[in-house]
Amino acid sequence: MKSRYLQNRLPCHAYDVQQLEELVRTLFDLFPHPVFVFNERGDITCTNRAGESQLRISPGIRLERIQPELWQKIKTYLQASDGQKAFTYQINSSTFLIRLQTLNLPGRQTEVLCVGEDRTEEAHFLESLNDSQQIIDELESIIQSSPDGIWICNETAQVIRINPASERINNIKAEEVLGRTMHELIEEGFIDCSVTLEVLKQKKPVSLLQTTKDRKRLVVTGNPIFDGNGQLSRIVTSERNIGDFEQLKEELEEEKARHYELSHHLNELQQSEFISKNIIAHSTNMIKVLRQALTIAPTKTTILIQGETGSGKGLLANLIHQHSARADKPFIKINCGAIPHSLIESELFGYGPGAFTGANKNGKIGKFELAHGGTILLDEIGDLPHSAQVKLLQSLEENQITRLGETKNRPLDVRILAATNQDLQEMVRQNLFRKDLYYRLHVVPLVLPALRERQECIYPLIQHFLKHFAQKYEKKGPPQLKPAALKELLDYDYPGNIRELINICERLVLLSGPGMIQRNDLPRYIVDNSSQTESGTTLWDYKTPLPKTMERLEAQVLEHARKNFKTQVKMATALGLNQSTIARKLKKYRL
Repeated sequence: MKSRYLQNRLPCHAYDVQQLEELVRTLFDLFPHPVFVFNERGDITCTNRAGESQLRISPGIRLERIQPELWQKIKTYLQASDGQKAFTYQINSSTFLIRLQTLNLPGRQTEVLCVGEDRTEEAHFLESLNDSQQIIDELESIIQSSPDGIWICNETAQVIRINPASERINNIKAEEVLGRTMHELIEEGFIDCSVTLEVLKQKKPVSLLQTTKDRKRLVVTGNPIFDGNGQLSRIVTSERNIGDFEQLKEELEEEKARHYELSHHLNELQQSEFISKNIIAHSTNMIKVLRQALTIAPTKTTILIQGETGSGKGLLANLIHQHSARADKPFIKINCGAIPHSLIESELFGYGPGAFTGANKNGKIGKFELAHGGTILLDEIGDLPHSAQVKLLQSLEENQITRLGETKNRPLDVRILAATNQDLQEMVRQNLFRKDLYYRLHVVPLVLPALRERQECIYPLIQHFLKHFAQKYEKKGPPQLKPAALKELLDYDYPGNIRELINICERLVLLSGPGMIQRNDLPRYIVDNSSQTESGTTLWDYKTPLPKTMERLEAQVLEHARKNFKTQVKMATALGLNQSTIARKLKKYRL
């Protein structure tokens, strides 16, 4: 600041101008917050020590060069029409409240006084306060939404809080008990005993049974809360109606009964239908497919059966036909991949006399006509040539067929079952299969799980087919498997699915001598596959799907944990799971 300004504005009888300048400079520097003055161009004309140390500014330097963002914000607020000249600004890790004041000093151009008040601690406090409020809000939400009743009492057993669940359980309003002591509630017969009073006596968590005035029996648990001096300040009590447990128990019993009834019904079906057709279902996913098949069987709708080779698509189709209204009508099966492309249309739709060279002079009836009134299974539908796809779609849409070489339309009443081990959607994307035909067949899709995805079915299937082939080849009885041999068969992937398992069982019956089947009696590729996995040299090979590989790894981890921990609870803790999950997985892998 110039001495001429001080001469005009300050009395000089006590101090001369130089002394006044030094006094103002001293007071200016003693101010703990950054203070500086700048002109319209942003040139800093003066500043105090706090401005120099905290903002790194000094006289003679343009503010835009040192603090460009601050300069832009200052210009915005100076131009604002609302007159607001204060804002917060973050510099490094500090938060400042910036205040602006325009100065119109005699003999000088217009300047601006800027004061930056450090509000960092206040900002941190507000942030901490917001965090605390958020925690309080979350706790409030938990208390309000808890299905268990919650009571909070002070050190004199006076009720200071209950949640909505408590109001529901005790059939009261909160205002009926707030401010009252548990002694008073017992005297009035509201409850027969108080866990809060027991906690006050024992200074530790207490659980007991409590009966309300409505004769409800509650399980209540009280927990003491101590302050920083170790004095008991609050008692938090949770309560739950035993009737809820009993109702849940009844529901579980009913569900268990329904499950048993369903299992019993399915077992009956298996005995009467499935086993006779080599369909055995013990896994949840297979039972689900069979239930869907039996549900849809009585209708006329088209069904697309998908599954890997050897998974039993033909048997499922036969089951659907046998449970349909057409069970006493023809059931025609045709493998679209086993017929030469040049003959596929004549096989499906037949041909008239002299339709082509070498044709029967009387013509020939096609598979669709043979199946009239009944069911036709188009197996390996993905191998159907494009020309036949067009004619098949036309026949399905119009419910009639035309033999090759004829113009006469013949009525068609056939239920269509299609089966494939290919991804028809991908074939549609690659223009290898007609999109319109795909959606005409894809009315009710049934996806048969591979045998490796039906672990619970493997052992019953092995037992069934060993017995079947023992009877077929007039053996004294089905051969028995040693535990090691059985484990190998249960752990095997069965890339050929049930068809491969049938072949293995037949081989064991034919080649097994007297006594039990040993591990070394199994096909070498099964034993070698298991040995490689157990040795750890190769956990995965290109023939093994990822889900099966993950199951193997999971089984190995569980086996290792079972050997190192005595209880399922300790296993669960070590593996980061709950005990019920551990129990289920141990049962799944027969560990």
